[in-house]
This record gives sequence, C-alpha cells and structure tokens, in this order.
Amino acid sequence: YTVPILYESKELVDARRTPPGKPTVMVGLRPFLGLKTLLMSDQHVVMASAAGDGTVASQEAMEPSCTLYSLMKPSVDQFFLDLKEAASMRRDDDLLSYINAVRHGFRLLNLSIALKGRYSCSSELLSVYSDACCILGDTFLKSDLSAERESAALFYSLSEECIETIVNRILFFKGLVNKAHLDKTVAQYTRMVCEQSAVVSTKKLVSMSPTLADTILEIFSEVCPEYLHKLVLCTSFVAFRSEKALTLLKRNLFDRRQSQGQAADSLACVQLLLQSGNAEASKAMLKTLSKEFLMPVLLEMHELVHRNQVLTPLGELIKAARPDVYFSMLVHLKNNGTMAPEQIVLILQHAASPQAEPHCVPMLREFLEAMLSSKRTNAQAYPHLLMTLIRAYVGKMAPYSGSGSPQQTPVQLVHTKPATLFGNRASWLLELPPFLGRTVTKTCNQYSTTINLAECCICSNCWDELLRMQSLLCSDLLPASLRPQVLELLEQSSLLESENYVSLKVLCLPPAKALALLLNSYPAAVLEFMMHKFPEDSGEWVSLYTSVSMKLQAASKKKKVGIYKSIMDGALSYLSQALTPEQLVDLLPPGKQEYAEYVKQCMERYQAKLLREKIVALGTELKDMM
Repeated sequence: YTVPILYESKELVDARRTPPGKPTVMVGLRPFLGLKTLLMSDQHVVMASAAGDGTVASQEAMEPSCTLYSLMKPSVDQFFLDLKEAASMRRDDDLLSYINAVRHGFRLLNLSIALKGRYSCSSELLSVYSDACCILGDTFLKSDLSAERESAALFYSLSEECIETIVNRILFFKGLVNKAHLDKTVAQYTRMVCEQSAVVSTKKLVSMSPTLADTILEIFSEVCPEYLHKLVLCTSFVAFRSEKALTLLKRNLFDRRQSQGQAADSLACVQLLLQSGNAEASKAMLKTLSKEFLMPVLLEMHELVHRNQVLTPLGELIKAARPDVYFSMLVHLKNNGTMAPEQIVLILQHAASPQAEPHCVPMLREFLEAMLSSKRTNAQAYPHLLMTLIRAYVGKMAPYSGSGSPQQTPVQLVHTKPATLFGNRASWLLELPPFLGRTVTKTCNQYSTTINLAECCICSNCWDELLRMQSLLCSDLLPASLRPQVLELLEQSSLLESENYVSLKVLCLPPAKALALLLNSYPAAVLEFMMHKFPEDSGEWVSLYTSVSMKLQAASKKKKVGIYKSIMDGALSYLSQALTPEQLVDLLPPGKQEYAEYVKQCMERYQAKLLREKIVALGTELKDMM
C-alpha cells in the first residue's frame, strides 16, 4: 500500500500551534529505525518508530512515524481495522491525522463495496464500513464548521444503521455539542432516511420506540415544522403516527391561514384521526379544506390515496367526503402522465366491484368523458375505453326503455361537462323521438311519475345520457370500425324496443341504410340528414329524388304527401345547383310544368358558371400577353 495519508495543518481551538515534529500516519512500505511499538494482527504488522534514534539517516525518518506492513494479501475490512488501530496510537496527539487515516480507509471500503456490489459483500466488510461512517459522522458533528456539520448526517445515513441507533448516537453528544446543531443533524438525518427509495436496508426500517419517535417529532416541530406532516403521511415508521404528532400538528394549524402547508398538516391530522377511529372528525376537517390548496398536496402524495391500484382508507374517505377533489386529482394524474387511463379505470372499477357494470361504477363515466373529450387525448387510441363509456350510457338508459323514457337523473356529486362535450349534435336528430321537432329545454316538467315523460318532458336532464351518446356518435372521436359493435350492443340491450332511442341506431347504421330507415319512418329528418351526410354527393341526391318520387306516388295520407313534397322540393333545389341543365331535364318527367322553375334556376346557374369561366380564361390570357 503506497498511498500516503497526508497531514494538513490546522489551527487548534485554543490557538496553540502544532509542534514541528508532528506525527504522521502513512500506508506503504518505508524504512523505520527506532522501534517503539509492535502490533501484530492476522494479516498486518504495525510498527511505530520514535524520533531521536542515533542511527536515523534521513529527514523523513527523524519525525515520529508509523508504518503498516502487510504480511499477506489482506482483506479490505481487515486492512481498515489495522489502519485505524495504527492511527489510534497518535489520536490524542494529532486528531487530524487520525481522521485522515479513517477517511482514506473509508474511501477504500466504499470503492470495494461499489466494485463487488453491496449484496455480494461479506457481513464483516459491511460492518466495518458502517463503523467508518459513524466515526466520520461523529467527527463532523463536533466540528466548528457548518459545512462539515451538514455532512455528518450524510455519513450517518450511509452507515445503514437503524434510525434509533443513529439518533441516540447523535443525542449522546448533548452537553458537548450545541443543542441547535444536534437537532438540525437529527432532522437532516431523519429526512434522508425517509426520502430514500424503497430499496433500503432492512436494518434502517427497524421500528423505533415511541419515546424516541416523540423526541424526533418535537425536534421537527422546532427545526422544520413544514416537514412534520411527511413524517406522519410518507414514512413507514408507525411510531410517528401518535397522539404526540396530532398535538404538534394541531399546534401548527393554530391561527394559520389557508395555504398548501396548512392543507398538508390538516391532511396529516385527518389520517391520524381516521387511524384512531374518529371518522366523523376527520371527515369534518377534510370538508373545511380549500380545493385550491388540497389538490397540490394530493398530487404530490397520491400514493396515500391509492396503493397497488386499491383505495386506501384515507383514499376512501377523500372520495366520499370530497369527490370533487378526488375526481380532479384523477384527471390531473392522467394528464401529467403519472397514471395511465386504464389504471385509473381499474381503480374505479375495483372500488365499486370487479364485476360491476360500467354504469354502476361511480365517477367512471365522468372520468372517461373528461379524458376522451380532452384535446390532450387521442381518443381513437383508446377504443376499449370508448366502448366502456358507451356501455355506461347504454346501461344507464336500458332499465327505462320499457316505459318509454328514463327517469330523472340523480344529482351528481361530481361536476360534469355539458351534454355537447364531444361536439354539437346534428340538427336532424331533433326531428326524431323523443323530441320530434321540439327544442330541448333546460327546465324539467316531470311533475308526476305516472305521466308519460315522452309526452310531457324533453329537458336535457331527463334525456342526459341520450344527448351525450348522440354527441359522441356525431363526433369524429369514434372510429368507423366501432359503430357495428355499438349497434350490436344496442340490439342486445332492450333499448331499441323504444322508438325514443332510434336515433342511436340511425347514427350507427351505414348512411344508405340510415337514409332508408328515415325515409320510411321519419321523413321530416331526411333533408337535414342528407345535407349532413352527403353535402357534395349528387348521386345520393339523385337516388333520394327517385325514392321520394316512388313514395309520393304510393302515399295516401295527406300529411305524408306534404312531407314527401317538401323533400322533393329540397332535393330538386340541391340538384338544380349540382347538375347541368341536360342532366336535370333527363331526370325530370316530361311535361310537368311544376318543375319549370327548377330548370330555369339550373340554366341561370349554369350560364353564370360558363360566364365566370370565360372571364377567368380571358383574364389569364391578357396577363400572359403583358
């Protein structure tokens, strides 16, 4: 071993200078002369020589010295022990040389553990390493320099000793070290242990005594009260969740304005009250907290609410007492990427029952709506969640399909988006049941459950799920490949037994089949449906004209005749703008004077089109000539 531990000069506390003949600890083979001490271990011989021997021939050998000789290839832990023993002989004369020797030995131990891996190291090596960490921690704790005192907590943490051993070791210096310095080191060390990852030594996680836990809590309340709630909420030490903690937290809350820190302390109190069985008091305290300050606390410590995709007792309380905060937390966790939407759906499903239907799971529909309607979400990437939402709508509507219309929706605990959250509904849907040309109202007319709602109430509240599903089916969020699955789901349910839900079937059918259904049963919606589905497809409008002509000839009822004539007029108005005069004349039956106006309009439009084309061509020609 040839790396020396160099001595660094240092002013003593009493301002006395170190004598020139300072002791030195070196690791390596070098000559020695006057032999004063001989120590022998299993693997090393430690020899100390004294100055003043007459045979000294060099300046280096004249100083008091200590040399460590290796008898064989040593283990690192045995080497450190012998190095420490050699350095201990001069500890009282020169403490700094002793510290430097221990520090160098610590580096060798640390390097050896890093190369082997902690789990491959012997227990002797780890024990010696822990001893070195504690020695350095004690040394820096007693230092007059604040920078060195702050490093004491780090060395104590590296020792991997249990928290009770280290805290008692620090407090042992009471009376020798300033109390403020001791308290600060205890707080720093405890925070380091609590903030480490889950992969920590089991030695560190040994439970501590209630007395020591109360001592640590008191230190935190004085040194860093803003961290007190984390000892209760975020650590695995049960001893911190005590009456003492509740008393200190309540003292922090006394005469304190609403803030994020106040919300965190209050949440810790809620946890302690819930743990003691006082659920009503914890619920009352939770309701007093502002959503503005409670939300950031829950987002930072969301593991308190869910653990292994299951609601904790605190999570169940928050969900029951503050559903608004809980729902917003779920949406934020999805938006910031902390939790996948499937994971949140699984949590909500498990909280209700793994076998529960989607419409029976609280907050599931609201979460899916918020997630799928958000601009941050590519809804088509989640077809399974889209189908889950549709099953929730269908399940909610299906129980009432036999009576013709749903009952009034119960008051929601979570603020939901409007029924048009996925986009505006097509205007032609108002011509279908249950609205039949009437405007959807905001005021409910449900005065008696014996009255048929289909006749007396068309408010957005009574038909909420229908309006929401119409909005989704009218949007581009639902892939075309899912519409047959939706139609199959509707047919399997009893929903389509009522004509009030025929609009959902129309929205799922291919456009041609949907048009045939509307033309046969709800012709008043046909024109607007055509404008919505085929705004530029003149071939479909020609087919519509042909179909309506046949319907008009077979119609016997005056009301039906009037509707078909209005469809015919609308189709001819469109065709007069889309076809050439020759095409329109070939389509119309000969000798019908009532079609002359449409032919005239078509000719005027066609001539105007030709004139525009000539003007554009002439302008282009003049531009090329210039």
